Amino acid sequence: MRPQAFISAVFLWVLTAPAFGQLFGPREAHPVGGNPFSVASADFDSDGDFDLVLANGQFVSVLRNNGDGSFAPKVDYGFGSNPVFIIAADVDADGDLDIAAADFINTSVLVFKNSGNGTFASPASYPTNGNPFSVFAADLDGDGDLDLAAANFSTSTVSVFKNIGNGTFGNRVDYATDDHPYSVVAADFDSDGDLDLAAGNANSSNVSVLKNLGNGTFAPKIDYRTGSEPLSIAAVDVDKDGDVDIVSSNEGSNSVSVLKNNGNATFAGKADYGAQVFPHALCAADLSGDGSPDVAAVNWFSGTVSVFLNHGDGSFAPQQVFATDSVPYSVFAADLDADGDLDLATAGQGNKTVSVLRNLSSSSNCPGSRGDLNADGQLSFADLIMMINCAFLGQGQCPNCLADLTCDGKLSPSDVAALLTALFLGRALGC
Repeated sequence: MRPQAFISAVFLWVLTAPAFGQLFGPREAHPVGGNPFSVASADFDSDGDFDLVLANGQFVSVLRNNGDGSFAPKVDYGFGSNPVFIIAADVDADGDLDIAAADFINTSVLVFKNSGNGTFASPASYPTNGNPFSVFAADLDGDGDLDLAAANFSTSTVSVFKNIGNGTFGNRVDYATDDHPYSVVAADFDSDGDLDLAAGNANSSNVSVLKNLGNGTFAPKIDYRTGSEPLSIAAVDVDKDGDVDIVSSNEGSNSVSVLKNNGNATFAGKADYGAQVFPHALCAADLSGDGSPDVAAVNWFSGTVSVFLNHGDGSFAPQQVFATDSVPYSVFAADLDADGDLDLATAGQGNKTVSVLRNLSSSSNCPGSRGDLNADGQLSFADLIMMINCAFLGQGQCPNCLADLTCDGKLSPSDVAALLTALFLGRALGC
């Protein structure tokens, strides 16, 4: 067969092929002891790289970044507390990042103020209206400082704490949600300039949306259907139309649901994407570097993370699956190795580790030259066979930095075609 005819035949073959690829490398595990439940990342010591923080049993653990995506041993704070969820936020507006945690056992929100160098004072405690599973920081009343909202699992409420202005908080105000809220986020869902709330409700199939009345108080909830048991939610503009949509990880139905905003804080019917067993938590971020937010969800029963790449319109490709810690309960995206792409950090209770999955989109993490999948120093038919196995069968090792020849963030039929033209027509690879 002539090269041109062969290429044309393969083009027809790949038109409906699924897209696979190896976006992340193998996990790099960091022992942390305790009982790691939630992980977040922020530059706590103001040295320009992203550190890790864990809700870790009876304390909060901070792991400082060594500058290359490896981490120093943990330092523990708040002994005797029982945090299950963690966030980083500058609650006292002094220019460094503090920590807020949901303390499930002690029914409170804890605030750890940064001393300015990445060490933390003993926490201040603020009682909630029930056992909180998560906390979120945002300027809910529009006065320029960060307030707190906590999802109270046991009482089916959200507690709002307004910042007095110095990183201390006034008395809470409680708002009803649907059954047993597990997570809470803030976003301007109705595009009116203030931040609304949404809660994922573990004992239902609903997300509750509470509209801000303009002063940090909230209207009664409106519920929107997701998959079963939506434990974790994210607020993000998945379809890039200018309004904020909702994504949920549904432990009861082993799925991720996408609810697109109609533009006025009402939401269209859900679109579901299959995950693995018991997707517990998720995050939304541009993992592929194509400008669209993707989704990563950890599956605690499977010991994996499911990554869903955005097609660019708010619809998503089938999951790509990567091994994580045993019994992962949390996932967070950040550029941990400072190479320009977003890595993943997961917290695993089974082996008491926090793990880093490095993003392979950047050339700095690439094990070879673009297109040279077998690392023999040249492009050959062997590379093409490896590419086809990855693209059509989802088998083999094809790091994105080697196989993504069209620079769209994933391995797709167009990448196979690009390698074909390089091999048979001598065209240069490049984007």
